[in-house]
Amino acid sequence: IGQNGAGKSTTIKLLLGLIAPTSGTVKVFDKNPMINRMNQNKEIGVLSGTKSQLWWELPLIDSFKFIQRIYEVNSIENDQWLEYLIDKLEVRSFINQPVRQLSLGQRMKGEFICTFLHHPKIVFLDEPTIGIDVITKQKILEFLVDINSKDNTTIFFTTHDLDDIEKICNRMLLINKGKIEYDG
Repeated sequence: IGQNGAGKSTTIKLLLGLIAPTSGTVKVFDKNPMINRMNQNKEIGVLSGTKSQLWWELPLIDSFKFIQRIYEVNSIENDQWLEYLIDKLEVRSFINQPVRQLSLGQRMKGEFICTFLHHPKIVFLDEPTIGIDVITKQKILEFLVDINSKDNTTIFFTTHDLDDIEKICNRMLLINKGKIEYDG
C-alpha cells in the first residue's frame, strides 16, 4: 500500500524486469528479472487495473483460448482449469459476448481468469479492484484467498483500500517514495 507516487507500480515493474533498478539488485525466483524475463514469464501472472489482456471485439472465451495458446497450456487438464475459473468467477452467462459489451466488473472477472490461466507461481496485481462493484470485488477477493491457499500462489497486491488488505493479505508493506516504511 502507499499513496499515489509512492513506488508501488514501479516496484512491480522492477520485479517484472520491465525497468532496471537505479541501485541495488532485484531477484525473482533467485534470478535477475531483467536478464531472465522471457524465461520467467510462464511462472508469473500480471494484472493491472488500467491495462487489459482482453480483445475488445472478440467474445470473452476467445481471449481465454488465445492466452492458453500463448502460454502453451492446451491440455485437457488446462481446459478443466479454465472451466473451474469460469465457474468460480461466474462468467459463463456472458462468456460468448464481445468484451466491448461487458460491464467493468464482468471484464475484470475475465482479466482475472486471463491472469491465472497458466497456473503462475507468483501473481502481480496492480490496483485490480479499481472501480468495480462491491459484489464483484468480494467474489474476486474470495477467489484470491482460495487460489492462494489451494495452489500456494504468491500474490503481490497493490491497493489503496485497507479493507482489501485486511481480507486477503497476511503480510503488508507500506511504501513511501520507494522506501519500505512498514513490513508486518
